[in-house]
Amino acid sequence: MKKVYVVDMLRHNTFVERNTGCAFIERKRLKIFATKKAARKWIDAHYMEFLSEDKKREEFFDTEISEEELI
Repeated sequence: MKKVYVVDMLRHNTFVERNTGCAFIERKRLKIFATKKAARKWIDAHYMEFLSEDKKREEFFDTEISEEELI
């Protein structure tokens, strides 16, 4: 089976958290890569761009690389 590396953006949605009273983390798929090295390189090149966008909304922001198998 072929593996791909998926880059997701994770962030706390403070609006939902205030309204529900519990933690809520959103996951948004950003990009898919053939190698983990390429995924890390892309994150390094774009991390500050995503961070500055979310800073305006006062939400926690992070990225995650997950390995998935193609069927």
